[in-house]
Amino acid sequence: NENEKFEISKKSILNEINNMAASNSKVHKKHENLIKCLDDEMKNLNDLIIFCIAMKYIVAPINQALKTIPSSDYEFSARTAKNILDTYGQQKAGLVINVWDNLGIRGCLNAERAAIVETFTKLIDNISNLNIQHDNDSICSRI
Repeated sequence: NENEKFEISKKSILNEINNMAASNSKVHKKHENLIKCLDDEMKNLNDLIIFCIAMKYIVAPINQALKTIPSSDYEFSARTAKNILDTYGQQKAGLVINVWDNLGIRGCLNAERAAIVETFTKLIDNISNLNIQHDNDSICSRI
């Protein structure tokens, strides 16, 4: 029945979150807080479905996009220089110096902007295609 599906599914989700980090780590304490919040907030199967949709269509794409954003100007500039040298060889080494003048913060910001715009465009499309309806008792209305 629906109540059994809910209880089993909720328990499975909370256990998976609990097992994502070592029990003596700082991350595990954060997981415990999330588990408590979810345990308090998820009251029916609809809440679980909304949670799963949010994880799949919001959290996962954002986390994936964050992995593509350069973490430092140096790394971004070094990768770009390597790509130039791999493509054009030693004869274009001077191009690397010219490109470095234009990279740095501006290059990283452009890469971040492109990743954010692309991810949120996909996110908006995905959510629009879901045509989700909810009521005020739903966890979705409190997010």
